[in-house]
Amino acid sequence: VIESAEIARSISASLSMLGALLIVLSYVLFKDTRTFGRRLLAILSTQDFFMALVYVLPGRDSTWMCDTQATLITFFGVTSTLWTCCISWYLYRSVLLFTNDTSASDGGAGGSSHKPARAIDLPSMLRSFHIVCWGYATLSAIYVGAFSSKGWA
Repeated sequence: VIESAEIARSISASLSMLGALLIVLSYVLFKDTRTFGRRLLAILSTQDFFMALVYVLPGRDSTWMCDTQATLITFFGVTSTLWTCCISWYLYRSVLLFTNDTSASDGGAGGSSHKPARAIDLPSMLRSFHIVCWGYATLSAIYVGAFSSKGWA
């Protein structure tokens, strides 16, 4: 049973790595489709690639390797969640900005009380996303590594 679970995990992680690699390659190769949203998707796919890579690494019998994998799984799991939240925030802000632009363009007809949204400062937003995602994930991984709160023990 354990061997079949190992095989299934390795196959699914390998397929995840392939999918993430294809997303990143399409972002790199097709310059005309590079947008901020796709850049965020490429960043998320890059970290998802490394998350899947951790699952195919051998050495679960070694305590050191098991502890390392647990710390990396924590790090990449947190970054995945946070990058997904950042993408959601970006989409929310984009829709809010679009909605406010269209309600302002009709002269406020329809009883809309929306204030015009500020334009999105993409470089600043990306910098903030990097700080939050990688910073918080690093702190989480340090905590897991320092207090030996990893694994199933």
